Amino acid sequence: MKKLILALSFFLISTCAYALVTDIGIDPLDQSSGARPLSLGGAYAGMSNDINSLFYNPAGLANSRGIILSARDIKNYSFGVAYETGIGNFGIGAVFKDFNGIDISDTTQAKYEQDLTMVSYAVGLDRIGFDKLSVGLAVKSLVSLRTTIPGEADRTTNSGSDYDLGILWQPINYASVGMVLKNCSGTEFKLGASDEAFPRATRLGVAVDILGKNSIYYDDTVGLKGLFDIESGNAGDNQKSNSYYGFEYSFNSWLVARVGGNSILLGDSNVSGSSFGMGVKFED
Repeated sequence: MKKLILALSFFLISTCAYALVTDIGIDPLDQSSGARPLSLGGAYAGMSNDINSLFYNPAGLANSRGIILSARDIKNYSFGVAYETGIGNFGIGAVFKDFNGIDISDTTQAKYEQDLTMVSYAVGLDRIGFDKLSVGLAVKSLVSLRTTIPGEADRTTNSGSDYDLGILWQPINYASVGMVLKNCSGTEFKLGASDEAFPRATRLGVAVDILGKNSIYYDDTVGLKGLFDIESGNAGDNQKSNSYYGFEYSFNSWLVARVGGNSILLGDSNVSGSSFGMGVKFED
């Protein structure tokens, strides 16, 4: 699982790097994390009932509460808390990433460090007549960001924030659809001596229960869920278009297997990745 999270995180936040972070396809406010979403290839904008929604679609918090902690090692981890109130659900979280050995040429490797915090809010609109529809807001702030390239001065910043807007709708019992507008304001921040803007993006996702008790094909012993996300937006002077997909198979009430993949297109370069994971559930 450690190798899986490292590989998936690498694909999600790094392509080829020669310029500043937004020009090389990195979102400094990228909060994607969690063993379950990453083993599903990062396809999670349409998920409707999991606290991992805190990091992918804030609208999903309307159906979630609890505590989550994910870690690859002491420098790469995330945690979050979601709790319910009478006026909606609130969530707080933090994501810490530290990557060495990112190849930027045949002979040069870079290091990337990113720490951020986030506060989220979501509310279901059933109280005003829109059943199974929720909206959410996530405000993200950089704690620190550093890029290190041999032979060049480090680029650092400890300020900058932006926000995501999300919507989640479950039109039928076995399917939900989500949309996230990421880094809506495109706020500028300083990285070293350079001015950059957080890259805007739009992400659409769908989650479908294919097998199970509430699914397309009824089965009360096993379950199969399929997820697909597509994202488009700007990365510096380049347009990016990414796709993510995953499947989760439940053998019984406590054991699941997951597979996924992603394709990240930036300019004229494309990086594809695949993933696999296992999970267990405990009733208590």
